[in-house]
Amino acid sequence: MTECERQNGPNHVFAYSCAVLALSWSVSASAGPIVGAGETVREFETPSGVGGDVDSFDAAAAQGERLEAGEGAAGVSLRTEQKVEEILVTARKRAELLEDTPIAVTALSEESLQRSGVTRLSDISGLVPNLQFQTGRTGQSATVFIRGIGQANSPVLTFDPGVGIYVDGVYLARGQGSIIDIVDVEQIEVLRGPQGTLFGKNTVGGAINVTTVKPGPELEAFAMVRVGNYDTIDTRASLNIPIDFGYFENKLFTRLAVATQNSQGYTYNTWQNDWWSGENSVAFLGSLRFLPTDGVTIDLSGTWSRNHTRTKGGECVFIQDTDVIDAFWPPKDEYRRQCEESEPFRFGSNVASMNDVESYGAWATATWDIPELGSLTDLQVKLISSWREQIPRLREDYDMTPQAVAQASQVGGDGNFAGEPGFARQISEELQIAGAALDEKLTFVAGYYVFWEIADEDQSVVAFPGPLLPGPSLIGDLVTATVDRTTSVDNWSWALFTQASYDLAEWASVTAGVRYNEEKKGLFLSSVRPALPPDNPVQPALPIVSVSESAIFTAWTPMASIALRLPDGLLEGTDLDHLMSYFTFSRGFKSGGFNGMVRESNTTELSAYLPEFLDSFEIGVKSVWLDQRLTANVAVFVGKYTDQQVQSVVSGPPLVAGGPPEISLEVNNAASSTSRGMEFEMAAMPLEGLRIDGNFALLDARYDSFIAPSAIDGTAYVNRAGQRFLFSPAFQSYLGAQYSFAIPQIGPSWLEGWITPRLEWVYQGSIFFAGQEMSEGKSPAVNLLNGRLSYDFLDDQAQIAFWSKNMLNTTYFRQVTGSAQSFGTIARFYEPPRTWGVEFSFRF
Repeated sequence: MTECERQNGPNHVFAYSCAVLALSWSVSASAGPIVGAGETVREFETPSGVGGDVDSFDAAAAQGERLEAGEGAAGVSLRTEQKVEEILVTARKRAELLEDTPIAVTALSEESLQRSGVTRLSDISGLVPNLQFQTGRTGQSATVFIRGIGQANSPVLTFDPGVGIYVDGVYLARGQGSIIDIVDVEQIEVLRGPQGTLFGKNTVGGAINVTTVKPGPELEAFAMVRVGNYDTIDTRASLNIPIDFGYFENKLFTRLAVATQNSQGYTYNTWQNDWWSGENSVAFLGSLRFLPTDGVTIDLSGTWSRNHTRTKGGECVFIQDTDVIDAFWPPKDEYRRQCEESEPFRFGSNVASMNDVESYGAWATATWDIPELGSLTDLQVKLISSWREQIPRLREDYDMTPQAVAQASQVGGDGNFAGEPGFARQISEELQIAGAALDEKLTFVAGYYVFWEIADEDQSVVAFPGPLLPGPSLIGDLVTATVDRTTSVDNWSWALFTQASYDLAEWASVTAGVRYNEEKKGLFLSSVRPALPPDNPVQPALPIVSVSESAIFTAWTPMASIALRLPDGLLEGTDLDHLMSYFTFSRGFKSGGFNGMVRESNTTELSAYLPEFLDSFEIGVKSVWLDQRLTANVAVFVGKYTDQQVQSVVSGPPLVAGGPPEISLEVNNAASSTSRGMEFEMAAMPLEGLRIDGNFALLDARYDSFIAPSAIDGTAYVNRAGQRFLFSPAFQSYLGAQYSFAIPQIGPSWLEGWITPRLEWVYQGSIFFAGQEMSEGKSPAVNLLNGRLSYDFLDDQAQIAFWSKNMLNTTYFRQVTGSAQSFGTIARFYEPPRTWGVEFSFRF
């Protein structure tokens, strides 16, 4: 029995053949047969089609034939095939070949994730062109940029992300906990450019779709243990159990997966003699698939995860002397000295740092497949329901020195400055109706989406704590900036959408779609001084914020594309197997909102920011060459941004006369911006056993018109017209190469197997993490080298692998925080130095 047959079995609900599953290696998140899948199979089975005969891609079967012929050991991957596997994607809510999809999308299968050593979602950053994954100062929050489009500090409740992350079609609204562990993941698709028609929310920059493995009809298990330096111990395990008795036989399948990650961390706090930047997480995923009757599939999944560890440790970098430090921090010379002693991986902090995020939820997908209804064929009705909650706890040091300059806490417990754990809940429903008509020349999808979200954050911020002068502590607490800020959001959105494609001819098709969005943003903010007793004589002089705002934003987001495929007759006698070009226009939208990081002096209203829009124009070419030994895809794009939402640190008037200025993190709208560039991706198998993957990306993303606060002088403004976007390298590239070869029999037959050495090189150009006037916030270009040496044996059921990441021990940072305007310092947070270890896995 092949691997594909073990996964799906003869009674599996998928209508298309087992061979196509073996070819694609992964299936979309939808439960039943996907609209368009049958058409894709027919194209495969046509000798003149893109991929030729699909059976040639069943690696397990092909290698089994070689084994019977005495030509070597069997394998479960394309080790000796000289053809690049095709992948089915659902970027347009229906299954279609990656090479036939007229948008820029990168698909990472389970096998590609394993060979690149991906254990967390952020690890895919180097594998996808123009993708930047920032993990924040906590190390657990997702800040994602695609083609320069995203949103810094997306974990802040009042700021929405610019790139949508989806798990089995369910949108993850909050940045906290979105750096998910790769637990039983079947495929990850990264869609670049606005996806404002078919996807739920805030996909102005793009979307990341994570598809988990669905339960199947065979008993299966997998286990993995990974150990390495910095006391790293990671584990993965999954178990697939069909319920094969009584009524439930061939109808009910279950699956359970668990993952843990543990490490001591790679940054050392010399002040507390403790390691930071570590991992301590556990994640569970349970899934159930129920087939009550023909054509109906119900998938139910539930998850629980928790990460409880230190935050990242950062390097304090002195920028300048400030009037604030001169006036309100007497030990300023000691503060500067301790800051300048800080190093990339060694620092001192007086704060008992903590990051604790607990996430749990459930989602269900019910699919009803109707083969024919009047003039409609391949009709599918799908309902996706979800519920998710999170409880984040956080305590962090803003200045990253042993000085008690500034810290924040939201952990709960005793004391005036403990804050309270946060809470977030989201509920969503999506109805999709898809099908085909006109002899399958017309395919369409339409639907309704609704989303609700509430979230609370109660954070205490301690800055320049008193007493600063002789006398009662009241004096120090009065003039300094210690506050207890409560922020609550109450948001909802709904949308109607439709998209249809029509085949003008065998070689040409057009697609058009539109989405109507309506979003409500509600924000409540309360800010008080917990250190001051309520009956003190100066309390009435203190402005106490208690304000709420709400607004509704609407938008139409259309798209249109045309795809042209070179007719088969023109391919004969050439090295081309397939050539498709396309042009796509799409619009992205992210609603406006209110600045929740408000200055206390503004007690009547919160400053608002406008919605942002991105009109994207993309031309692409996708090709297959040399009898499927090479695939090469190119995309050229221009994005015109209107009212781009950009975060800035601003200084405001002091709370009371003689006090320090109030520092706020605000969103300001850049009137206009332009993002343009090119992306190239390839995969090749030029020799038997040799595989080469690579990509490179060019990006020129700049503000056309934008006046923003200076990153150094909070009272000055800078004309940023012509400046590059933050978090956006102008050039990045990736190259991976591996060679698999069978080893001769040197012992028992179960030792027969494959040796596969693999090297990966990642280059990333310089990145600005703060305004260009602050050179210390610019990360220089870096080269990274990763390696892996694996040995598959026991009929490919077992694998042992030696791995190393950042083999060149490159030192580079990917996050900058702090305030040069007030504290006179910033903190830079560095990625791990050289790591290495060994991994063992077993499956049956």
